[in-house]
Amino acid sequence: MRRMFMTALVLFLSFGVFAAEVTTFTVTEKGSVGPLKRYVRGGIPLPDGKLKSLEKVAVLDASGKEIPAELTVLNTWFDNSMKWVLVEFSDVFEPGQDKKYSLAEVDNKMKLINQSADFSKGF
Repeated sequence: MRRMFMTALVLFLSFGVFAAEVTTFTVTEKGSVGPLKRYVRGGIPLPDGKLKSLEKVAVLDASGKEIPAELTVLNTWFDNSMKWVLVEFSDVFEPGQDKKYSLAEVDNKMKLINQSADFSKGF
């Protein structure tokens, strides 16, 4: 029994992401052609006092893997916690497929780096 617990602990640590789920949402592909990469954009309502900052918030797929996403605060409650968050990301969908996602607070948030290229000197 102890050996099984240690194996599970090692597997958990090797993935390196601890997530506290804030809310879940489902995206449904209505098209009849696929698989296609789709751009997903929508507002997520949050309860009063749930989140104060987007610093450690990420979008996770059903398996708990972080998805590169852009998050924007649209509105806040009176205590400055988030009321609405705009979520934007892309994913591949099959025709008629439902995919579940979660908005979660994570310890090791993926960092997206925006670097511009200088093409003034050619390739």
